[in-house]
Amino acid sequence: MRTKTLLCSLCLVLALFVGVAVPAADKKASKVVDPALAQFIENTKDYLDLRTKIEKDLPPLKDKEEADEIRAHQQTLRLKLAAARKGAAQGSMLTPHGAKALKRIINSEMRGPGGKTARTTVLESSPKLIPCTINAAYPSAEPVSTVPPDLLMKLPELPDNLEYRFVQHNLIIRDAKANMIVDCLPNALAPSTQDKTKGVSTKNETGKKTE
Repeated sequence: MRTKTLLCSLCLVLALFVGVAVPAADKKASKVVDPALAQFIENTKDYLDLRTKIEKDLPPLKDKEEADEIRAHQQTLRLKLAAARKGAAQGSMLTPHGAKALKRIINSEMRGPGGKTARTTVLESSPKLIPCTINAAYPSAEPVSTVPPDLLMKLPELPDNLEYRFVQHNLIIRDAKANMIVDCLPNALAPSTQDKTKGVSTKNETGKKTE
C-alpha cells in the first residue's frame, strides 16, 4: 500500500512538472522581436494602410489582365504612393535604432554556421548596383536577390507584398505590388576579406567605397 501511494505521488509530481514545462517551451519557441524594431514594424503597418487606401480608388485588376495592363496598374499605384509619400527620405521607415538592430541580425546570421553559403547566395543573386532612390521604381531588368530562409526567419515579418532584398551589401525594403523602393539600409551586410578576394563590389548606393 505504501509503495502504491509513493507511485501515485510520483506520478502527480511528474504531471505537474510536465504541465509547467510545456507552456514554458512554447513561450521559448515564439519569435522574440528586438524592441529597437518596434517603430520600424509600426511604420510598415502605416505604409500598408496608406497603400490599401490608395488601392481602393484604383480600378481593380481582373484575373486575366494582360501584362501591359498589370504594368500600367503597378506604375499608377507607385506614382500615387510616391505623391502621398512626397518628402520621404532614407530612414523614413527604417529608424536609426531599427537599422542598427537589422544590421546586428543580418551580420550575426552571416557569421554563424552556414554563414559563408548564405553570404555567397546573397551576393551572387543580387544586382551589382541600384541607386537607393526612395519612391523610385525597382528596375524591371534587374534580378531580385535571394534572401536565405534562415535569415528571413530572424528578421521581422513584413506586411503583405513588402519584402527584404539585397543589392550587394545594401538592403532595400521593396513593395512588390508597386515595384517601388520604400526604404534602404546602406552597408547592411558588412564587407569581408572574402568579398574583396572575389572582386565583389563594396560600394554603397551612392557609389562611395565603404570603410
